[in-house]
Amino acid sequence: MTIRGTYSQGFVVPQLNQLFGPPLNSNPYVVTPDDTVPTTDTNYFRPLALQQNVYYISNPDVPPSTAETKTIGAVYSPKQIKGLTISVDYYHIEQPQYNFIPSSSQMVASLNANGTNSFYYNNPALHGTAVYLDQNNNPYVPTAGNTNTYITALNFGTLNVPLLPGGSIRTDGIDFGLNYRIETKNWGIVDLFANANVLFSYDVKLGKGTPWLGYKGQYTDSQAVAAPQGMIPDYNITAGFTWSVYNFDYTVTAHYLPGVTDFGDLHPSVGAPSNDFTANGKPWSVPDYYKIDMQLAYNFRSDAGKKWYDGTRLAVGVNNITDNLPPLIASSSEDNSDKSTYDILGRFVYF
Repeated sequence: MTIRGTYSQGFVVPQLNQLFGPPLNSNPYVVTPDDTVPTTDTNYFRPLALQQNVYYISNPDVPPSTAETKTIGAVYSPKQIKGLTISVDYYHIEQPQYNFIPSSSQMVASLNANGTNSFYYNNPALHGTAVYLDQNNNPYVPTAGNTNTYITALNFGTLNVPLLPGGSIRTDGIDFGLNYRIETKNWGIVDLFANANVLFSYDVKLGKGTPWLGYKGQYTDSQAVAAPQGMIPDYNITAGFTWSVYNFDYTVTAHYLPGVTDFGDLHPSVGAPSNDFTANGKPWSVPDYYKIDMQLAYNFRSDAGKKWYDGTRLAVGVNNITDNLPPLIASSSEDNSDKSTYDILGRFVYF
């Protein structure tokens, strides 16, 4: 058995476009008071999510993001089972300085409730840019608590969203690994493998003095949540085997992700009274997902290993052989799914 551990510190310098880039225009869904229906005390405050005009503003003052990583684990290869290797590694990662984009919906709610006392009004991260412009492109701020001056669904102009420093991330979990090589006399070699990650926590803090918010087991998107982290499942599993015989390699790999919850703007970083990305106003349950990939390859080898074709490999394979569709995600701005996590192409044959 081998015991291993690591400790490291690192940093990531902000991208040039985050520091000095021009305003980036987008039209995310923003939750505002609904004035698209006759105004009454009951429905005026009903939240409504509509696509609105938003600019994301660079910030030359944001510092590098820093991180501290600690790991400890073990690798075990039992003598009783030849070819078997098992590894277990615990990790703890803290990112005490994290630059993040606040929620557009939360910014509007803060401006409506607090007016010139809002955290976002004249925020230094905007460097003199007005946080909000009315439909005539004039700087505007509501009067705190005065519903007649609120930013609403119909009078929405332009919201300028700054890149803010001072956020933090912390996460920990366990990585598991298993490899088992079976060598046969007449039927080649079979390599079994499996890898899994079990997440204990994934928390985000949106500035000093704010509480830690849990993102574990959730999907969070930029159009709904502050400091979105995308897909953070409770665990994930990848397993498969490769059978090598007579210069042929046959590989099967399976990937599994459990379901997650999409709170939309119910997420505590926004705090809306209902989820505006679902018809019933409740969180959206993203179902579990799996896909299976297969490949058959032939490796050209001469007895002496000196032929021109040595090392040539021909392969044919199928990704997502079961043709599973990516799950629907209610608040996702990317075709209502997550292209970085799920296979959006469906069954794909290559050679």
